[in-house]
Amino acid sequence: DVGDLQGKDYVEDILNKGGLVRIANRRTANANLTDDGTKTLGARYNVNNLQQVWILQKNNKSYTLRNGGTGRFLSSTDNYRSPSTTAKMLYIQYSPNNTGNSSYVNISEKSDFSGTSCLNLNGDGVTLYKWSYQGDPGSDWTISAVDNFTMEEVLEGLLEKSPFKTPEVGKYYRIRNMGYDTYMNEDFGNNTISCEAKSEDKLSQYWTLVSASSGKYHLQNLCTQRYIVRQNGALSKQYKTQTDKPTVGFSLTRNGDETNLLYYIVDNGNVALHCDAQSAVVGWYTDNIPGSTWGFEEVELTDEFIEIGRSGLNAYNELKSKSSVYKSALNRLFKDGACTELTDEIQALSDEALAENADFQLLKL
Repeated sequence: DVGDLQGKDYVEDILNKGGLVRIANRRTANANLTDDGTKTLGARYNVNNLQQVWILQKNNKSYTLRNGGTGRFLSSTDNYRSPSTTAKMLYIQYSPNNTGNSSYVNISEKSDFSGTSCLNLNGDGVTLYKWSYQGDPGSDWTISAVDNFTMEEVLEGLLEKSPFKTPEVGKYYRIRNMGYDTYMNEDFGNNTISCEAKSEDKLSQYWTLVSASSGKYHLQNLCTQRYIVRQNGALSKQYKTQTDKPTVGFSLTRNGDETNLLYYIVDNGNVALHCDAQSAVVGWYTDNIPGSTWGFEEVELTDEFIEIGRSGLNAYNELKSKSSVYKSALNRLFKDGACTELTDEIQALSDEALAENADFQLLKL
């Protein structure tokens, strides 16, 4: 019975079990760790405030703390004040400051809890800092189980708040990578797939799903209208698109996060689309890897918006097709490749003659 446990035995038990917990500070009475929807801070204890409830989950030797009200994760960013939309691994130890049967813990971004790496609450009971655990009560916290909310209630509430939707054929989506908080994009210069910061006006960041055989899907870019091509499980190879609809599509497999609608876009076996450290979308393993996890943000787009985006692509393709013609014209107009000095023949022309020059007229267009 956890109620009979004290000190280190209590801490080890609750860390191993995980689940719904409250986290209270030692320095300031009744100050609980809270995500108020804007930032993480200390706030006066309120038993009915779901934003003071955290989902504690153990991952080997580290832990994640996800807020039961907002769904965001405790993160060490900005002195632990800026919560993350993606899981951040933290470390929890039985505090060396404990005496007798007390059961305080330290929470740190570092596995050795060194330096000023620990979650610390200022004396005002509100402001968080990174600080040392050594002899500082602001770095000591108690973790206690929650009994007035159930895990089922919390998970259901978070799922309702998810910014993502179950992907469906024919709808329009931005596809967000959960490892880097970036969005899938097609580079129409070379038709490769990469990830980049969100740009709402960029049509190449929008996708639709097209039915494929065996319950699978094709991913079609709304700008180029091209399809991502499977690579049969090849690792670290960047994905590209093609004009024709591929023979075989991708499987969309929901990951194990019950609080969110997140998916692996599976190519073959356990190899799926993955955003790597260079922002290229390549083949890599799934296995709970954030870079291989995607969320589908459903959007409404007007026909006019789509038409404008595609006209921009057409203009680019026309320019690209005539690039050799433009280059030849520039070579006849300028002495140098940087186009800073006109040829002697061009310099000698009058304004009227220059206006009639075929190369000049071509570039004016």
